[in-house]
Amino acid sequence: MAELKVCLLGRFEITLDGESILPALGNSKKKTALLQYLLVNRDSKFTNADLFEYLWGDDDSINPSSGLNTLVSRLRKDLKPYELGDIITTVNNVYRWNDELYQDIDVYRFEELAGQLKDADALDEENKS
Repeated sequence: MAELKVCLLGRFEITLDGESILPALGNSKKKTALLQYLLVNRDSKFTNADLFEYLWGDDDSINPSSGLNTLVSRLRKDLKPYELGDIITTVNNVYRWNDELYQDIDVYRFEELAGQLKDADALDEENKS
């Protein structure tokens, strides 16, 4: 299985077996913003309205449902050559990051290690007494 790594700390990067996949997105700020938003909120589920509001705000010139569906479809198409077309799941018009397949995300790994370090400090204090 290919190794997918996501870096949110510092510069945003997604690599597959050490190769960046972001160039496949072209210069689309919306596709990148959608990926980042879903990653940062990976345990959340978002409706069309939620994501449209985040990505387009008060822009009345775009049909919310159509605009978002097109964006997600294009993103999946761009990622399909990397076998990452299922990186975003959609069930009943609810979108989310596919956490079942992609777990190596630096910010969450950092939180986990920070928690372990906090627990380790508590243990060290107990052992010094």
